[in-house]
Amino acid sequence: MDFCGICEAGKFSGEGSNSCSSCPAGKHINSGATGDESSVCSNCASGKYSGTASATCSICAAGTYASSKSSSECTICPAGKYNPDQATDAAYHTSCSACSPGTKLEDDGTDAEKHNAADDCELCGPGYFSNETGSASCSAAAPALVERCHLLEQLPAVVARQVTSAPEERLLSAPQESTARAEAAAGPAKKAIAVQEEQTEVPASSGNYTTPATAEDVTTRTSETICELGFACVGGVKTSCDGPGQYSDETGLAACKTAPAGKKPTYNRQDIENCSPGRYSVGGKIECDECDTGKFSTEGAVGCSLCEPGEIPVSNVCTKCEKGKYATFGSSTCLSCDGPGEYSDEGAGYCQTCPQYEVFSNQTNACECIHTFTRVDDGTCTCKAGETLMGTTCEPCEKAKWKAEDGVTSCSLCSSTLEDSITKDFGSTSAIDCKCPKGTYDDGKGKCKVIKDGMDDTAVGMCLKNVTIDPGFWRVNSDSTDVRECHVSEACTGGNSTNYCQTLKAASILNIDVFNMVSVGCWAASINYYEKALLTTLTIIAVCGVLILAGLLVKKYMSSCFTSAIAIMYLVLPTVTTKIFGLFPCDELDDGSEMLRKDYTISCQDDGRDFWETYGWLMVGVFPVGVISMYGFLLWSKRAKLKKPVEQRLEDEEITPLLFLWEPYKPEFWYWEAIETGRRLMMTGVLSTIKPGSYS
Repeated sequence: MDFCGICEAGKFSGEGSNSCSSCPAGKHINSGATGDESSVCSNCASGKYSGTASATCSICAAGTYASSKSSSECTICPAGKYNPDQATDAAYHTSCSACSPGTKLEDDGTDAEKHNAADDCELCGPGYFSNETGSASCSAAAPALVERCHLLEQLPAVVARQVTSAPEERLLSAPQESTARAEAAAGPAKKAIAVQEEQTEVPASSGNYTTPATAEDVTTRTSETICELGFACVGGVKTSCDGPGQYSDETGLAACKTAPAGKKPTYNRQDIENCSPGRYSVGGKIECDECDTGKFSTEGAVGCSLCEPGEIPVSNVCTKCEKGKYATFGSSTCLSCDGPGEYSDEGAGYCQTCPQYEVFSNQTNACECIHTFTRVDDGTCTCKAGETLMGTTCEPCEKAKWKAEDGVTSCSLCSSTLEDSITKDFGSTSAIDCKCPKGTYDDGKGKCKVIKDGMDDTAVGMCLKNVTIDPGFWRVNSDSTDVRECHVSEACTGGNSTNYCQTLKAASILNIDVFNMVSVGCWAASINYYEKALLTTLTIIAVCGVLILAGLLVKKYMSSCFTSAIAIMYLVLPTVTTKIFGLFPCDELDDGSEMLRKDYTISCQDDGRDFWETYGWLMVGVFPVGVISMYGFLLWSKRAKLKKPVEQRLEDEEITPLLFLWEPYKPEFWYWEAIETGRRLMMTGVLSTIKPGSYS
């Protein structure tokens, strides 16, 4: 399936969008916001601009400004104005500064480099002036005034001072002793000035204004007065500094000053003061503007600022939102995280959602696992071992299922590891809990098989090695499924065939078949394999020898003794044969040593190994070969009777003692027990000599 990608910087998308959209020029992406353009894209502030698909707004360059919000580009300052700020603060770029009186700046917004410094304002040339701020050009002075200035330049200093009435025309004093000569030399110039004074008026000095000589004669102005605080004087006229942002904090000013950014004029226009917190000024304003909602400023601010995500302005200080609330960039209030599973830490710019299978707890102020889920070692909430996700809750695995690991994965079927097995209870955590039910046993090959006659049908979880045998039945070893009914039921106590340590009973000599159930090692667990094999074989030979000897000595018991000896040999033959063949195979270990496969405490390289191999071959001749040969001889000698119909055979007392050798077979197969015994010995004894994993 496809996954949701992240929009590149300057673009956004709403819920369910298959593409990203761009904010238009003059706007920028609002950090942390989602939705449509109106909620995601914010206007660039005054003094800033942006192009299409901009993540942020840029401050205007030197020589330019942007007086309004949402500017897609900055405007070059007009004629008579400049802006020297090198894009350090947007507040300095909401307007341009005016050139001072006496200067001009002719370029009318065509080249920003001609408006990026105060030096771009040029002084007016000789005979020209500008008596206002922000002049694009200088005006020519009256011819009479220009001529008067030229004449004054020709007078010696001492004389010029006598004829000069304007402060700006005062010259340096000449030495006193040269006054007479200076006056004589200045005669023609003084006359010219006197004539000129009779013909023209003398303008007032810059920074001064003229007043009538008397109160009655308001039309006659014979003197000038320096301009007071709060006023500006140009051309002898006094003007109040009451324009936007104007003030005068010095006497004798020819032009009013303009309040700079972050300040405003005092009430009497004689000084300036800082904007109070929560207000700002870009300069040239009577009052400082109030910050918009969600913005703040400190004293003397040239602009308002937005609080970072997770903060709101409180008393003009950005204050963090408390836990459980959030604020996006420039927000004025903190909003609650009240959505399903939402929460936030202190100072959060957005709400977080608890991980899957967790909810936020107001009591612990943290995400908690939802009901039935458990926090596991890796810190996540999930279903623990033995449980699986059912709908929205963790439920125990059903019977016949199990799950060992934590997680929301499904429970595994017991049949996947042991066919037809079940578990005892719900919520099993291991395949080991899968047991074969009553009436079945684990065959060791991954399947529960139906028990055979003679096996316990009430036990649960039986495997082939520990199958419980009913009393009156037996099997040759723990790996055998051949369960047979005992001819003498008292001789077979039932239970597990690998744990038959039974005391001989004097009441029946046939109880000697205990050696078929288990080796004599049952009484001597500390002896090694050689000794067990020796004790097992010699004990059987001794018991059978005693029975044969007793039969020879007591004629009336001869048949019973011989039959008992043959029966005992028949019962123990598979076990004894396996024990004998266990004397031969050895395993070579990684260190080069060879150890007896049946007992790794015995080295096949020790002295005496030849004796045990020789003894083993001798016992092969006695038991597997000798006993089978004896069975064949006994059956061959009675073949005529054994070939009779079944009813006649069962009534013949001569062959009844050999019943266990011929009773399972049809008359025509009277010899088959000898063959079957050989087959069993091959499967039990000879196979034990083959090395596991080999091809032989």
